[in-house]
Amino acid sequence: MGGKRIFIVEDERIVALDLQARLTRLGHKIVGNVASGNEAAAQIEGAKPDLVLTDIRLGDNTDGIEFADAVHSRYGIPVIFVTAYSDGKTLARVKASNACGFILKPFTDEELQATIDIGLHEHDLEIKLKQSEEQYRSLFDNAPIGYHEIDLKGKLTRVNLTELDMLGYEAADMIGRPVWHFVEESDMVCQDVLKKVRAGEIGPHPFERNYLRHNGQTIPVLVKDYPIRSANGDLLGIRSTIQDISVLKEEQSRLASFFAIAEKSTSGIVIANQKGIVRYVNPAAEELLGIRTLMQDMSASKKEHSKQATLYAIVEKSTNEIAMAQKEFMRYVHSAIERILRRKEDNIPGDKSGVPTEYEMQEIDIMLAGDIRGTGEIRVAHTTWEGELAYLISIYDITDRKKVEEELKTLDKLKTEFISTVSHELRTPLSITKEGVSLILDRVPGAINENQTTILIAAKNNIDRLARIIDDLLDISKIESGKIELKRTLLNIVDIVRQTIAGFKLRAKEKKLELRTDFSAKDITLYADHDKVIQIFTNLIGNALKFTEKGYIEVSVKKLKDGIKCSVADTGIGISENDLPNVFNKFQQFTRVAGPGEKGTGLGLSIVKGLVEMHQGKIQVESRLGCGTKFTFTFPRDTTEHNSENNEQNL
Repeated sequence: MGGKRIFIVEDERIVALDLQARLTRLGHKIVGNVASGNEAAAQIEGAKPDLVLTDIRLGDNTDGIEFADAVHSRYGIPVIFVTAYSDGKTLARVKASNACGFILKPFTDEELQATIDIGLHEHDLEIKLKQSEEQYRSLFDNAPIGYHEIDLKGKLTRVNLTELDMLGYEAADMIGRPVWHFVEESDMVCQDVLKKVRAGEIGPHPFERNYLRHNGQTIPVLVKDYPIRSANGDLLGIRSTIQDISVLKEEQSRLASFFAIAEKSTSGIVIANQKGIVRYVNPAAEELLGIRTLMQDMSASKKEHSKQATLYAIVEKSTNEIAMAQKEFMRYVHSAIERILRRKEDNIPGDKSGVPTEYEMQEIDIMLAGDIRGTGEIRVAHTTWEGELAYLISIYDITDRKKVEEELKTLDKLKTEFISTVSHELRTPLSITKEGVSLILDRVPGAINENQTTILIAAKNNIDRLARIIDDLLDISKIESGKIELKRTLLNIVDIVRQTIAGFKLRAKEKKLELRTDFSAKDITLYADHDKVIQIFTNLIGNALKFTEKGYIEVSVKKLKDGIKCSVADTGIGISENDLPNVFNKFQQFTRVAGPGEKGTGLGLSIVKGLVEMHQGKIQVESRLGCGTKFTFTFPRDTTEHNSENNEQNL
């Protein structure tokens, strides 16, 4: 084995020196040679020996066996006894100690070397055995499932940390106690299972059982039992694994609730995985898609069929009159799935609970009772199904809703035409009435007194207000009927904002409000209708002034890479969250009441939205009740703008 570093503890100096000489001849290195246990204890750590040779009885009355145990346990250094004592009592103590060998005096060099080789070999085996036991213990305790062993009386002999954590016990609470104390079943049932295991009637087949936690709650687990046998095949006990299946049971319960609702739902529900494999189709979906008979023909079991058929397969084999529409349906479903996947790859936030948060919607043809064609709406959203990413495809019968919508569109068109006609008819008599009142106020027919003047001024103001209402009605009717033609020119939107704000400075000063502007550049050009852009800013700024009592109104214009972004923000009374979705609807006033003064028509924001969209722009609103409102709208950077700019440069 090669030379070793050896430390000698021997109280007889002649014996100690002889032992040192022998070991040196055998090729070993002596790193210490002392006469007492105390000296050895002081030097042995610094000497770092591979082996300690010690007598059993040392000069300072140190017990050599106790000394050897201390050296082995503290430093892990192997110890061999060199002694002349061979009585039964001494040998029994030696065998019970942690020493890896002993040699009786006198001995030859060959016997000494053989004892050293055997002792070191046993020590190496001991180390490897401990490492193996530690690895096994680590695997045992840190296994992902619970693990325990019981003897033939049903008492627990080993329990791993996973099971202890699962049940909330300490090892001392479980070791030595019958396993049925921790099971919801009765003692007799558990003992009957034990008898069957002894008889070899139960193998490692999983079964469910409810275990009892330390806090009194139960936990469903999946159990597998394995017999522990001796080398002769005798049964020694049972080794069991337990796996927490509470999450699985909860999932099964949720699925059962889902199926109970889905099977009775009048809306169609289809679940498909990422490959388009149908995992579930409810009766309503079969009916609405016109595939009920087909599904029954393709498989006697709907659930068996759903595990192998794709949505494409169902549609391709459909022969009814709506087959082509269903193919369009499937093309849409798959394209919607691809769009959802792209959004997920772009890290668009969503709900991680498995509840669908992103929808793709489209209308399709569906089948109604009596093979009547109707209109359906499908929604595709990502969700999870049995632990994998899946897609929830919902199908709604909106036939009646579409009929109502068409009727409302017809009524709305009639209403718009009526308003337009009436507004035109009102303009002429209203203009004549206003002109007459103005003539009287100018005293053209003759003098009038102060009371008459006050009454006529109020009448003229109301005529002006009525004229504005008529103008709003005409504008909204023209926008809705598409009769407004934009007269686009190249304009500087910064100049337009400044001109518009100038017209509101007196009203802002009267209300002690600050008018702010924020421009990203001195000149920001836009190819648009000059008058319509002024109307957009006039409506928004006027609206902000009407509903702001203190603070400021800020108009912002920013040049973006792909267009122009404008905003009008105020510190006014704001809009409630419930009213925000209806802000741009016609004739909406909400809670933004300015007091006894002018109330408006509720058409201003509808007109603004229509004019922005006519320029291919978009508008949105942000607001909180009591915290002000901000309208933001964008104009795209039209290619015509570039052409116009280039033409001007050429000129």
